[in-house]
Amino acid sequence: MDSIEYIKEYLKKWIETGTPAKSFRDINFNSRTNISIKIIKLSINNRVIDEVDKSIEADTIVYILGLYLYHNITHFKYIGELTHRSVKEPRVYQFLNMVLQEDRTKRETNPQRLLSVLDFEPRDIIEDTIENEFYRVEAFSTVGLSRLQNQDYLGILELDNSVALVVADGVGGAKSGEVASKIAVDFVIEQINTKLSKNKTNHKYILNFLQNSIYGANQKILEYITQNSIDMMGTTLSIAYIVDNIYLYTAHIGDSRIYQMDGDFNIKQITPDHSMREVL
Repeated sequence: MDSIEYIKEYLKKWIETGTPAKSFRDINFNSRTNISIKIIKLSINNRVIDEVDKSIEADTIVYILGLYLYHNITHFKYIGELTHRSVKEPRVYQFLNMVLQEDRTKRETNPQRLLSVLDFEPRDIIEDTIENEFYRVEAFSTVGLSRLQNQDYLGILELDNSVALVVADGVGGAKSGEVASKIAVDFVIEQINTKLSKNKTNHKYILNFLQNSIYGANQKILEYITQNSIDMMGTTLSIAYIVDNIYLYTAHIGDSRIYQMDGDFNIKQITPDHSMREVL
């Protein structure tokens, strides 16, 4: 059993019994983790921890589990700093961030929440590549380490002489950001597929259509909020629409950027960020 599975089993037993194990012996590290126990003692430098038969509090137990996991993942002793370089798996990073707080009052001691983090499987998005003599389309999105949930949503629509690329990034601080991003992308793709494809030669019409599709996506999100009694949800939305392999039309709201790269691999940002940072 690896270290993650061991901790999950320990948390399940904690949930089942309603109380955490109260001593090092009860925690029952297996024979392979003797070195981890020694490192834990050195790292905590706490007299209660050194006396293995004495009871320890839940916030100390989760800290011990964090030190144990950190050592088994990185093979180094934890020295008080958690970085993306040292821990690269989102669920592990989030778990450690919850339990390795120096301020013991900020440590997460709810075993159900801790278990849900370790059980979580991040959703990466990888779309098939589209390639012809004029352009190449690749799509990839990953959750990174800062959050567990990937709130990105992507849409690609290839028509006879045009291709639509749509990206939305759910607002991380708002509830249901992943729902908002999906609603927005699905609406725009449906609008382009059913309406814009028949009027794709008029430049002014296309620009107005893309802008209005953003307004329409916003209305769909507002309707969802009302119907489901949600306090707040939001998303960025960026659209790139290529016609006849020559014309590029863009529309966006938020800070999901669109860049243009020429044949010499020079990259230029062509959409301004709608953010407080940009304003300042």
